[in-house]
Amino acid sequence: MQFIKEITSRGLLLPMIAARLAKFKAGDRVEYRPLDNVIVVLKKQMTAPELLTAVEQLNGVAMELLLHLDRVCGPCEECPDGCLCGESEDSPLQHLPTDLLLTFAEAGTCLGELEEHLITEDIVYGK
Repeated sequence: MQFIKEITSRGLLLPMIAARLAKFKAGDRVEYRPLDNVIVVLKKQMTAPELLTAVEQLNGVAMELLLHLDRVCGPCEECPDGCLCGESEDSPLQHLPTDLLLTFAEAGTCLGELEEHLITEDIVYGK
């Protein structure tokens, strides 16, 4: 489930329904982790099953985002000898973690399209 909110001068106020769906209760303490382009909000205290559920669901969100980018880039079909995109030293693909790059390559994602989106920095999510 997704909610769209704007950040105002007063900050980011999360709807109570979002807290309830996340099984947060009034008075629960939370921990938030501001990262580049994302904020993760966790219960301050969790049981082992709760923590494992959180990990599983965060992995699910990461997979959804990777699949979205895969769909945006499309399959690599135009390179007759295999995709050679990212082979040059100044390619933005060279700066991606190897495991992430391998994930896209193994999925057949067009690395040329991915490279183009990295260079142009165009909006690929939330259009």
